[in-house]
Amino acid sequence: TQSRGLVVPKALNLLRSIVGPGGWQDATLKLHFFIGALQQVRFPALPKYFDTHVLQNDLTNEANLTPAISAARVLQTVVSEKPDTWVTENIDLLTKLVRKGMLTEDAILQDCLHSVIDRILHIYPLPKEDDESQGELSEFYTWIHTMINDSLPVGTNVRSALLLLRSVVQILPERIQPYASHLFKLFGVKVKEHCAQASTVPHDNNARLIIMFIEISKLGIVYLGEQRRNFLTCLGNLVAKSKNAAVCRFILDMGREWALNPRE
Repeated sequence: TQSRGLVVPKALNLLRSIVGPGGWQDATLKLHFFIGALQQVRFPALPKYFDTHVLQNDLTNEANLTPAISAARVLQTVVSEKPDTWVTENIDLLTKLVRKGMLTEDAILQDCLHSVIDRILHIYPLPKEDDESQGELSEFYTWIHTMINDSLPVGTNVRSALLLLRSVVQILPERIQPYASHLFKLFGVKVKEHCAQASTVPHDNNARLIIMFIEISKLGIVYLGEQRRNFLTCLGNLVAKSKNAAVCRFILDMGREWALNPRE
């Protein structure tokens, strides 16, 4: 509603001032508060050998999704204001809280949780998949690899996978290499769908995905190898056939940047 739209930003700004560096230093936040909303675990005290899939509710249910989004907004605000030391101290629970919501199709929930993931990856960059020195974050790293590897080949949870990959490649562009083949096969499919549709709405879902594909490719272009040709082919098709103003503007701005600041 309109009143909620006005109150929520003000409440989050107030929270930001409380938990930030200039706020109440003696105020503490119990991250376990978020378990119920973001993990939807009904019986967390049951033994570990119980099937967790049976114990968890479905975040696609509106009754569960709404409180999850609210909790994710609060978590995003808190993490954005806390120092790296706080993130490190709470890393185990943080890496668990962000996972389930990324499997939903809700963009708001994905964006809030991705902000937390992005912060974690800037502190602890993703190692290579076969790197054995992954320490206590090995389970979290495996989840990221699995999310990307399982999503790109079959085209499921595409937005979540692209958000994760963009964060990875922003920090270490060479990490695009193991995912490049599936990335550009899917990019080619999405480009065909995009060019075939009549919609010219600047920021429809397909257009946003196309722009994200291009962003990731741009970040890792030096490391694309043979896949660079596929990327440029897709880009050429978009230039020739896209009817979407946002996509065309993004490509134009990228071309201008390449022309004025040439790199390898």
